[in-house]
Amino acid sequence: MSGIRLRAPTRIALGQPLMMLFLCTCAMAIGLAIDSGAVPLDVLASLCLADSLTIASSAQLHLAYLPATHGLMLAAAAVALLMQGGGTGTHMRGGACAIAMFGGMVLGAWAGAPILRDLGVGSSAAQLVAAMTLGMAAGTILTMPVGIRRAAWSQASIADRQGR
Repeated sequence: MSGIRLRAPTRIALGQPLMMLFLCTCAMAIGLAIDSGAVPLDVLASLCLADSLTIASSAQLHLAYLPATHGLMLAAAAVALLMQGGGTGTHMRGGACAIAMFGGMVLGAWAGAPILRDLGVGSSAAQLVAAMTLGMAAGTILTMPVGIRRAAWSQASIADRQGR
């Protein structure tokens, strides 16, 4: 019987981070279109893909040259958090997901893009966007088990309080 009780919250717990990932990915695409108006995407990619970058300098480049991208992604994460409803725990989990996505995006651009380059994937701009997107997805996936466990625990405590 306990397997049946876990199905609904598992879907909810999976849906919340996936909604944030979807909204932030859309925001990233729109932000990149805006930011590439000032600095062409190929130039941004060559800056981000420089071999001499540390992860800290990569994060600084992201924030300096991609303000619309990060601003829109922050707004998208806030919208996703508001859509979740729930209490402080839900918002903390959503905030952790947003932070993990940003970290994954920076780490993906720093470490993932050179891997994609070595694999012969497209242009430097395509490598950067693919690495950032994969990094965001990885950050989201890393936060999902926390959400699934918390949702399952909440559902079990509700069932215990109801005497089941």
